[in-house]
Amino acid sequence: MTKAIFLVAIAVACAGCTGEGEPARVAADGAGGGARSDGRGAAAKGSVAAADLPDVVDLSQLPPLGDGDIATEVIEGANAYAAEHQDHFAGMLGAGGFLWVGFTHGAAEHLAELRSRVAPEAPVRAFTATFTEVELRALQALVTADMSVLHDRGVNVSMVAVSVPRNRVEIGIADDDDAAVELLRRRYGADRIHVERGVVVQPVGR
Repeated sequence: MTKAIFLVAIAVACAGCTGEGEPARVAADGAGGGARSDGRGAAAKGSVAAADLPDVVDLSQLPPLGDGDIATEVIEGANAYAAEHQDHFAGMLGAGGFLWVGFTHGAAEHLAELRSRVAPEAPVRAFTATFTEVELRALQALVTADMSVLHDRGVNVSMVAVSVPRNRVEIGIADDDDAAVELLRRRYGADRIHVERGVVVQPVGR
């Protein structure tokens, strides 16, 4: 089945940017900006209510995305903190009425410090992840730079984005092609990418 993705712009923003714009609220869906909630590893159906989860969870334990808005000042505070700790920061997203901020190391310590800056009672929690957002954006840039090479090798890449919920670079390809998927996994690392088949990008208005 072909999946059509409508784009206003090619640039992909993170769920909570780190110095690249000033978000008013956390994105609830869309790859690289709180990517799709389906197939992302986190429990969607039958998941534990966010209020019953501990303050720090594994990425796979996150509740379904997009439940409630987060105050702008909380997001801005988290963005500022993330910009200072890019060596551990793994993105952020809104889920279960909380702002979840990802870290690859020391998540509990980072959460305590972040809360002390924003507000102790702020709805902020943390999740643990494998790759930093900096690492994934570097890989996103590499895949984007390789587009013509990949095309010459028969791989029709239609989308490249950082998926915060998956903690992967999401690559969309136009065809349902096992060989293309295998080439991408070998070239960029099977543990670092998620390949979505049948993705056709269509500009808005067409």
